[in-house]
Amino acid sequence: RRRLQEIENLRKKSYSQKEYKKEKAAFFGLQFKKGKVLIKFLENLKEFKKEAEIHKHCVYENKYFAKLDSLIFSAYVDGKPTETIEFSIKNMCVLQSRGFKNKASSFNKEIVSLINKNIPTIQKRIKEHAA
Repeated sequence: RRRLQEIENLRKKSYSQKEYKKEKAAFFGLQFKKGKVLIKFLENLKEFKKEAEIHKHCVYENKYFAKLDSLIFSAYVDGKPTETIEFSIKNMCVLQSRGFKNKASSFNKEIVSLINKNIPTIQKRIKEHAA
């Protein structure tokens, strides 16, 4: 387990937009909408940095974009950035959904529910990419 962490740390040090695109291109353009909630897949490292600046959390600093098992989404309510969502590809579940200063917003349950309802869409993208 320690060795795997060392490998991930080395990988994060030199990770680039080019690698992100190669690994996550299957999810580019992916978004879900219900009512006033819109959830969009983060497509580039600049979006991660912006997300971190808006919400004052570590999604950029801790290089969530370099995690092989994670998909990172941004949730908007009425067009305003509300939460950042980390979704596990391996377990097909939301690992965390956090807003300003790493706290859940008042829309957290709606956001997580919307992601959960769209797991089949995520699975379809994974299968299409693997083919």
